[in-house]
Amino acid sequence: MAGVKDPQVQGSAETTAQPLGDDFDRLQQLILGPDYSRALRSIAAQSETDRVAAVVAEAIQQRAQTDQGVQQAIEPAVTASLDQMIQKQPHRITNVLYPIIGPAIRKSVAAALAEMMNNLNDILSQSLSMKAWWWRIAAWRSGISYGEFALLKTLLYQVDQVLLIHKDTGLLIAETNTESVISEDTELVTSMLTAINDFVSDSFKQPGSRIESIRFGEHTIEIIVGPMAVLAAKVKGSVTPALVNNLNETLEVIHQRFFSELEYFDGNKTPFTEAQPLLSTCLLHKAQEKPRRKPWLAYGLVSLLIIGCCLKFGYWWYAEHKKADIVQAIKQQPDYILINQSQTGKQLNFVLLRDPATPPPEALLAAMDTAPWQVGIEAHSAPLHPAAIQTAPEPTADQRWRELVANVQSTRLYFSVDSNQLSIEEANKIPLLVNSLESIAELATTLGIKHHQIVVTGFADPSGDPTANAAISRNRAQAVADLLTTNGLSENLITVWGVGHLNALDMPTEDQRIVTIQILSSEPASWTP
Repeated sequence: MAGVKDPQVQGSAETTAQPLGDDFDRLQQLILGPDYSRALRSIAAQSETDRVAAVVAEAIQQRAQTDQGVQQAIEPAVTASLDQMIQKQPHRITNVLYPIIGPAIRKSVAAALAEMMNNLNDILSQSLSMKAWWWRIAAWRSGISYGEFALLKTLLYQVDQVLLIHKDTGLLIAETNTESVISEDTELVTSMLTAINDFVSDSFKQPGSRIESIRFGEHTIEIIVGPMAVLAAKVKGSVTPALVNNLNETLEVIHQRFFSELEYFDGNKTPFTEAQPLLSTCLLHKAQEKPRRKPWLAYGLVSLLIIGCCLKFGYWWYAEHKKADIVQAIKQQPDYILINQSQTGKQLNFVLLRDPATPPPEALLAAMDTAPWQVGIEAHSAPLHPAAIQTAPEPTADQRWRELVANVQSTRLYFSVDSNQLSIEEANKIPLLVNSLESIAELATTLGIKHHQIVVTGFADPSGDPTANAAISRNRAQAVADLLTTNGLSENLITVWGVGHLNALDMPTEDQRIVTIQILSSEPASWTP
């Protein structure tokens, strides 16, 4: 039957198939040789990763020459990786961008130098104008150089408005302005800035070029372009490098904080509400710094006061020295003894005793330059050489000592009531006292008396209280002592006492207003009684 197989035939076929497989293997070995087996074992030992790694570079290079499929396939992964690295490790990006930052810095320095040259050109163009001369005067009054003052006048600015624009779409993202600025259609302004920038790029066939600033009147729109956003600032006055640096830093912070929002911007401005404080930091204002004016009027008044004081002091110094010269000239005049001197304004008054044989004081004044003083001299004639009228024989030294001491101690100088000035009659006793005291000093040296002292004692009447009497008696004794020292006696030899009123004195009151002189000394043992 057709549906039944012959068991003998079936077994024969199976028996025949077994030898065919072995024969095929033997045939491959005969044709390929032993290298085929080793190649199969090497392939079996490699993993799929190793086999792909061996050919992936050549495969990418070959595919890139055909189309952009590889770039499009790996672009999302590379972009996501860069985003994560920028957010987590920004310093690595900084290291990578360092070669690019150098040219940017050089460009910024070049811009700063260009601005400085423009300012200098403006200054030089006005150097011969009236304003320049006023500036020079103001700079001199302020104590700064003309260049510093001129730069201070030219580098003034105020940022009135700041706009943040999305670079790709040209849409306004955020804005801020000062209170004095009326907010206009900022969307229209943003569109115009974008259109102008595109027009310049297309006209000059430089797609990478951009407008950095636009000037109109006294305003300048400074444009800072970033990778995904543009910062436009409306500036009144001159744009300084410090202002540009502030705008650049603000734009960098915005890119760092709103990187994802800027990259996937779809027209929604809500995420950029937090950028408002950043834009507000760009509203800088540099007011005109008026140089501090020096108080020249006060300086002038003080200078005049100082000059006046110096002149007055100089005049006083000259007058005092001239006064001292006049007094010294009178004292050095032979046979003139100065009794008293006083001053009333520019009038000098002198009371003196002179020997009748000496020239009158008018002749002395005529030979002196007394300016600026007016000098009046009241001179009284008195014999100033008592030795000439002595008739007794010359005594011995010790007798002469005792005689002189007795004469001095017996001398009384009388004063008026409530006065410490000697009258002319009493002042005539001073020359004799001076001569006697000088002779006593000479005899003390001759006789070997090592210690002697002149004690001037003043007394007062009972008309005043004890305190007043003590004071006036002291003043009377001091007045006599001053006359003695004025006429050449040493102050070291004179002691002044004021004892006031002594109740034990039984004498008329006029005899109690006196000054006495006592000589205290140590007598040598060689004296003869």
